[in-house]
Amino acid sequence: MPAAPSSGPHPSSLAGAMTEAAQLHRAGRLTEAIAIYRRVIKAAPKTAEAHNNLAAALNAAGQPREAIASYRRAVKLRPGYGVAQSNLGALLVALGKTEEGLEHLVGAYLHGDKQIEGGSNPMARDRLLASIAPLAPRRAGPRLRRALERLAADPEVDPQRLAHPGAALLRRQPPVAKLLQHLAADSTAALVAGTLPRGLYEALAAPLPLILLSDALIADAGIETVLVALRRLWLAQTCGAADGAPPPLGLFAAVALQAAAGEWVWPESAPERDQVDLLVGRLAARGRNAMLDETLLAHALYRPLETLPEAQKAALRELGGTLPAGPARDLLARHLTEPRAEATLAAALPRLTEVADATSRRVQAQYEENAYPRWRRLTRRPARPLAEVLREQLPGAPLALPLAEAPRVLVAGCGTGRHALATATRYAGARVLAIDLSRAALGFAARQARDLGIGGIEFAQADILGLAALEQRFDLIECSGTLHHMADPEAGWRVLRGLLAPRGLMRISLYSERGRADVVAAREMIAREGWQPTAEGIRGARAAWRDPPAGTAVPPLTESADFFSLSGCRDMLFHVREVRFDLPRIARALTELDLVFLGFELPSESIHRAFAKQFPAPEARRDLAAWDQFEAENPSVFAAMYQFWCQAG
Repeated sequence: MPAAPSSGPHPSSLAGAMTEAAQLHRAGRLTEAIAIYRRVIKAAPKTAEAHNNLAAALNAAGQPREAIASYRRAVKLRPGYGVAQSNLGALLVALGKTEEGLEHLVGAYLHGDKQIEGGSNPMARDRLLASIAPLAPRRAGPRLRRALERLAADPEVDPQRLAHPGAALLRRQPPVAKLLQHLAADSTAALVAGTLPRGLYEALAAPLPLILLSDALIADAGIETVLVALRRLWLAQTCGAADGAPPPLGLFAAVALQAAAGEWVWPESAPERDQVDLLVGRLAARGRNAMLDETLLAHALYRPLETLPEAQKAALRELGGTLPAGPARDLLARHLTEPRAEATLAAALPRLTEVADATSRRVQAQYEENAYPRWRRLTRRPARPLAEVLREQLPGAPLALPLAEAPRVLVAGCGTGRHALATATRYAGARVLAIDLSRAALGFAARQARDLGIGGIEFAQADILGLAALEQRFDLIECSGTLHHMADPEAGWRVLRGLLAPRGLMRISLYSERGRADVVAAREMIAREGWQPTAEGIRGARAAWRDPPAGTAVPPLTESADFFSLSGCRDMLFHVREVRFDLPRIARALTELDLVFLGFELPSESIHRAFAKQFPAPEARRDLAAWDQFEAENPSVFAAMYQFWCQAG
């Protein structure tokens, strides 16, 4: 990322040259930009910004090692230069030099350029987040741990992005590693309180794990194994069937929140179900007597508190309002207060169209039962003009300008609102209409918008197929993961195309046939075994993947975050309708709809780098035939989805 020209004492000609080079860089004319940066450096070799910007251009031009050398010079010239330090760290991580890269990223986040960025370091924060999210660090020194804890506690950061590295670090904590080793022999064996590893509860209740347990979904098989075993122990202790006392209430409540985040998808035994029934009877006998104790928390480990008598739920809501901030208060809010608010908000939302199509009704029924995805927070960034975002996201793309300064945006198929709310906060001045089939999902989205204080967005129930009569026209339509659940995806896409304003943009996400090969195999296995899209059926399927019979090959799905929640598993493996695309089919649709392909959004810059090595011409980024060849040789590159931008021709 090039830095803005410094306001320091540079000659005006050099400042002008820096500006010209930055403009060429943004336009994708990298060779010319590099030449100008080199001339600036020759004239003023101690200009740290020039070395940083040269490095960014070199990296974009596929010369990462030369870029590293230039970044190092920028940091040496100006120690604490946060922009260059975070750029260097991100590139080192991308090239596999993880530990060195993290040192630079952490340094930029904790200490870099505070006098310039007001102490908040938003750019350094986002670079550290983007780089650390997919990693599994082997260890965390004091600085990395401090950075992770600060990120997790930041209300402007989605802790879900820290779940993977946080779980990896937690697994390596000695008491957790010791318990995992014990459970490896028999994960269903009953734990005994007196033999729990010393310091286990302290490790789980440390600041980072406690936040992740409370506010994220920890998609990690090892951590799930630990929590399932502890849940079984704590239930038995609460019922008097095992010795010892359950853990401190804060940790107990945090693990109950984690169970709820996965919608109680963890395996249950018949004795556990009997013990839960015992707790239900105890709680029912309390009437209006609201108590936050082990009995209530053990019940919440297995079932939503929504099943309690109405009088007791009302008393617990009142109790929740008196508790200090923390997992216990959050648990009562998520079980009792938030669902009631979501139902009220959902009932008041307008309905723009009927849901008449048979497939749409089946999809609607699925998401009324299992609204997806469940989420807690967003990573918030300052809103930026749409044109600026696109120039950075799609360098050199043939955008038809000007783009709207206050774009009218349609999010078609918004689900529980994470995508829609991220869109509303991403583009300056955006006015967003977000629609979905499911009122349950819309109620969750509206409640999140209210709780997070995000405005500029309207929610409504509608079927895409019925939107042709809508009079509004939109500068941007975002449709992520929705068209491929329709009976005829191209028919839905055609309706959305008719709602585009002149020069309007679309951001579309579709399943890839190649990328979903493992999911297709899993769905075929589910059909053979007869597992149903119920809690018991989904638990049965998960058990087969977690512990397959000897000699049985199963598709590798346990790395997916969707595997760790009930709604996620249903969406991934049990969906009532799934259509997969290939790139020739997308190319045909773009031609038929008079849309110009602008480029892909990819989860990793390393994918762009590998593609550019095989197809070095800048225009190849927008050649779907080249991408089809690249995907054929790298079938997992679009394992999540094809996510791409296009514009009305």
